[in-house]
Amino acid sequence: MKLIAYIIFFVPTVIFSQLLTNTSMSPPQLVQNVLLGNGVNVSNINYTGSLQAIGSFTANNTNLGLGSGIVITTGTVLGNSGPQGPNNDGGSGIDNNAPGAPILNGILGDNNTFNASVLEFDFQAVGDVVSFNYVFGSEEYLEYVSAGFNDVFGLFISGPGIVGTQNIAKLPNQTIVSIDNVNNVSNSGFYVDNGDGGEAPFNGSNLFLQYDGFTRVLTASSPVQCGGTYHLTIAIADVGDGILDSGIFLEAESLTSEAPTEISFTTSGNYFGDPTIIAEGCTSADFTFSRTNTAAALSIPIQLTGTAQSGLDYTNTIPAILNLNAGQASATFTFDALVDAVVDDLETIIITFLVPDLCNGVIPQEFTITLKEVEAISVTLENDTIFCDGAQTVTLNPVITGGLEPITYAWSSGETTPSITVSPQVTTNYSITVTDFCLNSTATDDADVYIPPLIPVVIEPILDINELCPFVLRQIVPVVSGGAGSQYNFSWTINGQNAGTAASITIEPEFSVNVTLSVNDGCGSVANESFIYTVQTPVLIPEINQPTIVCPGDSVLLSANATLGLGQYSYIWSHSLETTQDVWVNPLITSTYTVNISDECQTYSIPISTSAPVHQPYADFSVTAAELNMGEPIKFNNQSLNGVSFVWNLGNGLFTTEENPTTSYPDIGTYLVTLISTDEFGCIDTISREINIGYVLYIPNSFTPDGNRFNNTFFAKSINIDILKFEIYNRWGELVFEATNDSDFHWDGTYKGNECPDGVYTYSIRYKTKSSRDETKQSGHVTLLR
Repeated sequence: MKLIAYIIFFVPTVIFSQLLTNTSMSPPQLVQNVLLGNGVNVSNINYTGSLQAIGSFTANNTNLGLGSGIVITTGTVLGNSGPQGPNNDGGSGIDNNAPGAPILNGILGDNNTFNASVLEFDFQAVGDVVSFNYVFGSEEYLEYVSAGFNDVFGLFISGPGIVGTQNIAKLPNQTIVSIDNVNNVSNSGFYVDNGDGGEAPFNGSNLFLQYDGFTRVLTASSPVQCGGTYHLTIAIADVGDGILDSGIFLEAESLTSEAPTEISFTTSGNYFGDPTIIAEGCTSADFTFSRTNTAAALSIPIQLTGTAQSGLDYTNTIPAILNLNAGQASATFTFDALVDAVVDDLETIIITFLVPDLCNGVIPQEFTITLKEVEAISVTLENDTIFCDGAQTVTLNPVITGGLEPITYAWSSGETTPSITVSPQVTTNYSITVTDFCLNSTATDDADVYIPPLIPVVIEPILDINELCPFVLRQIVPVVSGGAGSQYNFSWTINGQNAGTAASITIEPEFSVNVTLSVNDGCGSVANESFIYTVQTPVLIPEINQPTIVCPGDSVLLSANATLGLGQYSYIWSHSLETTQDVWVNPLITSTYTVNISDECQTYSIPISTSAPVHQPYADFSVTAAELNMGEPIKFNNQSLNGVSFVWNLGNGLFTTEENPTTSYPDIGTYLVTLISTDEFGCIDTISREINIGYVLYIPNSFTPDGNRFNNTFFAKSINIDILKFEIYNRWGELVFEATNDSDFHWDGTYKGNECPDGVYTYSIRYKTKSSRDETKQSGHVTLLR
């Protein structure tokens, strides 16, 4: 039997969703240290099965419904084959080669069992009912529901008052818990669907177990006789095969048997964050004993132990025996913690109630109350300083030790708050008196809020600066003293324009400037200081020429110069890194060129850019004619841009300056037409295109592939024609030759390496002329003679 006192400490935690298992404890340790709760004694613990099939588990923030306990499986509790999530395997489990369990063989007919895990032990209970909580899960859901060979489990109890051995793995309707009886159809209110191993979200989160389905949290319970010895057997096994796993999850500390009594206590105040610690001289404790069976009178002896003494450390009001008359459901007593004259450490009162159980035995129920001395209250108030009289505030916060809340506050200024905020005009003393609730003790302390005399802010003079060249960097760090303290506010201006609020300034002016600094201490004291930064040499003024319009590739002279500045000038061109004053460029398109000019100061460089405009005509033309036939007029459409004059070479020996000329061609063939376009600036562009005039397609009607010098292959002769497809068929419609996109094909009269017989063959041709996009189809016959 275990009587457990719980002390709970609340600390920040990170919650993880995951089922974790451990096999470090032996089966007896698992029962004694994990499963066992109040009111039950166990003995003769025995386990049969694979040791990798049983272990402890924690399942924080998962969908199991249980936080921790024992898990017993038909395979393993470890690794990827165990019940750990996510459910990303539709057939998880292993065959651990353990034998079956005879106690399970008859549950599902004549099917034999495999891989059995059986945990059994004797127990005695203090009450009239024993119970524990569990969840049954299986990888056989839902595919094998009502398949006739599901995995099986049972929770069997035997002992006084029980006929034979009873399976208490039952639903509230008293039907047996099994895969066939608890699923998505049968008793679905007790079933949790967990996916099929490949279904989202179950296959992607450790919130979910590996098993495809399991029951909700169920309770197995049985009437018992107090003190009687009972035997409990928890068994699970595979049926039909040893592969897919099933498991039983038993909730930690849920194997219990409760006596129908309850003891509770309250205190008049929780001053230390723990209700079992009470303050000497301040706290009383009230104990209440209650019971459900009031048929008979009841006497409960009370034993007092611990380091505290009755009558000295606490009132002598705790009875030696707590008596309840017949029909009386509860009894109460109260005691107070006293202030003793001894400065001591923590003292304890151990109150033990010797409660009779249903077996005419005794269940000691123990409570430990700690008495803590309350130290006399004390207060400390620290001095403070205000640097601006009446312009700043300060908050006085007393440091209090000893005493107990609630604490009252009395300030010399009349406030009753834990702290006060003040803004005196002169140095002022403030006092506080605090009184605690428990001992009604008081403590007083005082402090001064000083207001020191103000000293004006002073800035040491900043000397003027004289530089020959512009853009010379200088950092100015002013020296400031006086004022209300070291927290100064800075404001810089350059020629009257805001230049920042930093404690120093970095400047590199182009020309002479006047710099002013203003500093204030936040309490009204202000100082100003100015200096002049003189730049003797003016910044150079760059110059560059603007080229006229040129043709692509023509040479252009770019020339840079400068005025003002100091001494000789230096040049560097960005496009070529040349360092001469003048450069030649040959732009193909309109381009921008930049040169950086500096003087002998070498403290700066000024870029200047110019653009070289390039003008170019674009020659282009098209042909207007449905078919380019010999002897027929063909018109050329001038599509040039920016051209003002044109010269045509029409390819037939004729030249013309017309903008859109028309001509004709006497023979079939390919002619090269050239257009030269000239713009208003004399720039030219040229384009040449071939045109194909007329076409010829000749297909012979016979050939003699007899190996002599002539007419051994069949082919087509064409001019200005693209043959897209040529096919030859025999008399039975069988394709014996084809050529694709080949205007120079030849057929030697064979098919698949064999000579074709003499006879008439049909051909089909698809082609386009060079001057047309339309496709033409034609068919005919050719005679093969050997």
